[in-house]
Amino acid sequence: MPERVPIHADIAGNVNGWAEKSPMVIWYAVLAQVVLAAVMVASHAAIIYAKHPIDPDHPAATGYAYGVFSRVWSIYVLVIGLLAAGGLGLGVQLVTIGVLDINLIGIIGMFIAVAALVGALMIGVYYGQNGARVYAGVRHSDGGDISDDNAMPYDDDLHWIGGIIYINRDDPAIMIPKRFGVGWTVNLARPSVIIGTIVLLAIAIGLPVGAILM
Repeated sequence: MPERVPIHADIAGNVNGWAEKSPMVIWYAVLAQVVLAAVMVASHAAIIYAKHPIDPDHPAATGYAYGVFSRVWSIYVLVIGLLAAGGLGLGVQLVTIGVLDINLIGIIGMFIAVAALVGALMIGVYYGQNGARVYAGVRHSDGGDISDDNAMPYDDDLHWIGGIIYINRDDPAIMIPKRFGVGWTVNLARPSVIIGTIVLLAIAIGLPVGAILM
């Protein structure tokens, strides 16, 4: 490793942040990659074990629609996870030892961010939240009247704040599909959600602070 390692560059590509060579600088890139991979694995597990919005009046149609939706998201998370953990994680390690220029990491990070955003939007628009568009298509193909029944079922308003924040102490589910938008959210009534949020914040703040101080 060089005696001084670049850790930040401005928008013009000029390095404006340095760290002295140290064990923490070496391990920072590895720990960041491990944490990133763990977050993506947890996201994939959340999709698999999240609460399924099944309508008891149309169990087959809603089950199929949500299954297609979650399957596509599973593939999306796998691809983006590999890009993020491999591209950014390995990239930071190569910058640390002086093989790659730090400006290249910014380009790689921007590419991954754009790919993630575009992919999420495409899934949301094409399949609809929770597979609502798939559900509507199934209902239409069966000859059913979808004029007033083209949306996936959702939980009672009592447990939603502004349709965004979900709090239900009687629901054991940790992850649930969002009422609208794209993806999933958490049940803020579960203690594990609060603990997990605190741990993630501590890691996200602690890693860069530790690298600077060491």
